[in-house]
Amino acid sequence: MLTGIQGAKTTTGALWMGKKYGEYPYDNHAIVAPTYKILEQSTLPTFFKFFPFYKKFYKIKDSIIELPNPKIGKIFVRSADTPITLEGMTCRDVWCDEIGQIARYAWIILQGRVSFLQGQIFGTTRPYGINWLKTDFYDLWQANDPEYEVINFESKDNPAFPYQEYLRAKKRLDPRVFAMMYQGKFERMVGLVYQQFDENKNIFSGIVPFSQFKKIVAGVDWGYTNPAVIILIGITNEGEYYVFYEFYKTGLTIDSFTEIAKQLQKKFRIDCFFADPSEPMNIQQFRKEGINIIEGDNQLNPGINKVRELIGENKLFIHSTCKNIIDEFQSYCFAEAKDIALPKEKPQEGHNHGLDSIRYVVMTSPLSEIEVLKGESSEIGKREDKDRLYLHEIIGEGKKKNWLEF
Repeated sequence: MLTGIQGAKTTTGALWMGKKYGEYPYDNHAIVAPTYKILEQSTLPTFFKFFPFYKKFYKIKDSIIELPNPKIGKIFVRSADTPITLEGMTCRDVWCDEIGQIARYAWIILQGRVSFLQGQIFGTTRPYGINWLKTDFYDLWQANDPEYEVINFESKDNPAFPYQEYLRAKKRLDPRVFAMMYQGKFERMVGLVYQQFDENKNIFSGIVPFSQFKKIVAGVDWGYTNPAVIILIGITNEGEYYVFYEFYKTGLTIDSFTEIAKQLQKKFRIDCFFADPSEPMNIQQFRKEGINIIEGDNQLNPGINKVRELIGENKLFIHSTCKNIIDEFQSYCFAEAKDIALPKEKPQEGHNHGLDSIRYVVMTSPLSEIEVLKGESSEIGKREDKDRLYLHEIIGEGKKKNWLEF
């Protein structure tokens, strides 16, 4: 349900969840929001407004609505800003309030929660920029995919919404902000950190030009409740950066994450990993396992400026399969300033783990300073007929294949 503000989205979601719980009382269900703040301030109060009986069974500590009868299913209450808490549930249905604010990997996890029972996910939201909700949901609905359905209307279509307020907002707001907030339309976010990022110029598809890479490096962002991330980047002699692979996963131990890094290093002959310097023990663990890794430069604003510079010079390209990274470029924005006269210099924390990984690389990786692991060759050129080999891996024998799996 994609509407303008005050379109009764949360009310509709609450009623839908109550109906589903009544239809399938012996199955588990879930209520999800982007943050606990939204859960506590809006999502849950609205649900309990219409279904007050369940409020006394809400166990805040366990984040669950659980009735005394053990045969009756539970309603899990979860925040998507800690994606690992979305794991481990088997649900008949999920209601995700303000689903447009959650990250792509959280959306993928939610789909897994209803897969066994082939249940439904009902998202209620307004648009928040051009992100996965448009490309992986709305556009599929537009293409008549029967698995997706969208209810879309403006704030003024709610009979209770004051039309004069709609007109006032239309007159005073940036047209992009008005379209998202009051018309339920997708637009580029205002205040994006990387305003210059252009999907027509900075996204490439098809064969990765491995033969042009002087070095292949990786950016690493540590995580457990948030995703652990590895981004692979090929660097050419001309100083072009090609992001061609992304790895995002929550709930990984450092041992498991290290093993993933080792496999990637072997498969792609990675010359060096550049990591978030805030976890020296993790860096040491990588080194113990033979991974060539150094502490990345974590200066925020200089790193952002360096990435902007590469975008402006048309030297940063993201492969179309790296959907999490693309989402982050299109949603990473500056925090709202309390005083509108002050500049908004600090970006919002959240879905920027891949972008941080790219910063570590571009701030720390002059070609001349990358050290190659002893005994390992980084000469991708020694691989016979490089691009054709990868083309064969992509196409296979007439079958679709994820050529980046290992």
